[in-house]
Amino acid sequence: QVVVESLVRDRSLILRLSSTEVLGKAHVVDYSVELANGQALPHWLSYNGQRVVMGERPADVERIELHITATLSDGSVIERDVVVQTNSGEIKPLTPMRRSDVVPLFTDQLRQHAAVQHSHSLEFSTLLRALTG
Repeated sequence: QVVVESLVRDRSLILRLSSTEVLGKAHVVDYSVELANGQALPHWLSYNGQRVVMGERPADVERIELHITATLSDGSVIERDVVVQTNSGEIKPLTPMRRSDVVPLFTDQLRQHAAVQHSHSLEFSTLLRALTG
């Protein structure tokens, strides 16, 4: 897991990257940081290649969305998208909620439940007719 820690003092923002677990025998050999939309970091923010992202934020920037990639020694990667509140240093996972991500599963469950209920009511009515018939 990629861990992002922050320190904010005045308008300075410092982020430190680390890893909390070793996957098998693989370990992190490199990190890369870019904006969550795939663009390069803004001019006021830089990554030093040594697990530290730092910069002096402009007064009008309240948050920044980052995509962090950790490359492991076995060639696999761990990716993490976060949003950083630049005035407080608060970091949260960036998980865009799109209706298409949630609705199909819920809708399918409702359809399945409705089909089962409908099937049971048909069986009951057929049974009732047979008994009273």
